[in-house]
Amino acid sequence: MTKRWMVALLTTMIFAGTAFAQTPYTAPFPTPITPIADGLSPSAWLPLENPLPGADGRFWARGEYLFGFISGDRLPSLVTTSPAGTARTSAGVLGADGMQSLFGGTALNDLRAGFRIEAGWTFDQERKLGIEAGFMMMESQSALFSGSSDTFPILARPFNNNGNSNASSASLIAFPGASTGSVDVRAHSGNFFEGHVDLTERSLEGSWWRLNSMMGYRMFSYAENLRIQTTTDPTEVPFVPGTKISGIDEFTTRNEFYGLDMGFRTQFFWDNLSLDLITKIAVGRLYREVNIDGAQVVSVPGAAVVNNAGNLYALTSNIGDRNSADWKVLPELGANLSWQVRPYLRMRLGYSALYLNGIARAGDQIDPVINPN
Repeated sequence: MTKRWMVALLTTMIFAGTAFAQTPYTAPFPTPITPIADGLSPSAWLPLENPLPGADGRFWARGEYLFGFISGDRLPSLVTTSPAGTARTSAGVLGADGMQSLFGGTALNDLRAGFRIEAGWTFDQERKLGIEAGFMMMESQSALFSGSSDTFPILARPFNNNGNSNASSASLIAFPGASTGSVDVRAHSGNFFEGHVDLTERSLEGSWWRLNSMMGYRMFSYAENLRIQTTTDPTEVPFVPGTKISGIDEFTTRNEFYGLDMGFRTQFFWDNLSLDLITKIAVGRLYREVNIDGAQVVSVPGAAVVNNAGNLYALTSNIGDRNSADWKVLPELGANLSWQVRPYLRMRLGYSALYLNGIARAGDQIDPVINPN
């Protein structure tokens, strides 16, 4: 985290140094504005215009360093343990006395770093009609768990027994006197990507405010993966000594949204400060891709290795690819407070929120109801 703050601070210093080294830009002084409050001069309410040098005030660009959250993936309890002495029939079973969940619950909801870049061009000198584009990315994130019978003599994977009225049950990875083993779980989300291109028009304005309408195109992409790997070494009869059972369950989801983007940017100005309020909504198609894969490998000394399709949660009944799509609405709300430090340098602090319902999450693909038979 310290390195990220250093990068952000260094970037700001570089831009500030560049601004101080430039020849000062003198913007054309607009028509005087009538004061709207006692004690405030007309110049205190001038709209901020910040063109880049040599662009006649028609091109602008900015970059931002972000910290953000993505709503966490709700995972069922995937790995459990129980205290020594627990009966085999109750070991690792959800709700049993002494049972402890080792991995599960909400994951992938920690703070993420990212960036956003935006640029625009106005078609006329009055800057009433223009086009702007933006791109945002937030970093990937992982939640990991690794456990073995050396640390947890009892290791289990809970499920609901469809053959017994959906009663809570558990598949044992390790149990004293019966087996040793290990389990590794990785919940992972890829980078979050968002992009948009909008035509903008200055619809209304006053001496200290402005309303811009926007219409264009928006997309976003987000993927997740959940991988569970287990190794069990049975030590009881009738298993041959040295037998090893390895299994894997994997759930992968990808979401992509493409739609029509429209909304408003309302701006308020005072001296070197400005406040931007963003209200946008995108209507389009959300495409979901779900892949479920599972396998089990049984190695017995002196015998050929046996490969089976499916494992505990990823069974032959649900393995495969599935695709779906439907119409969704993606709203955005945002507020940004800006301070004009130099003619070509503006510092911004703000908050944005995007909401999209119905995306495919990796944890939602697990069906804990299983028929052991």
